[in-house]
Amino acid sequence: MRIGLLLPSVYMGTKYKNKIFAPKELFLNLANGLVDRGHTVYVYAAPGTKTKAHLIEGHAELIEHDFISPKFRGLD
Repeated sequence: MRIGLLLPSVYMGTKYKNKIFAPKELFLNLANGLVDRGHTVYVYAAPGTKTKAHLIEGHAELIEHDFISPKFRGLD
């Protein structure tokens, strides 16, 4: 089966490599597990994401921006 998985999050990028982001691990375990079971898996994620699946990388320059607005930081 051909499967596409998308996790649209800046936290997948190397900029946040020292942050705990549990959905990343769940996402990668799912992708790698499906590959191990013989499926063709395409992962749409941040550049440099380590996976056994076929990686379709997003734009690296977008990962470097902070998209969290001051409103969500409680600074408004």
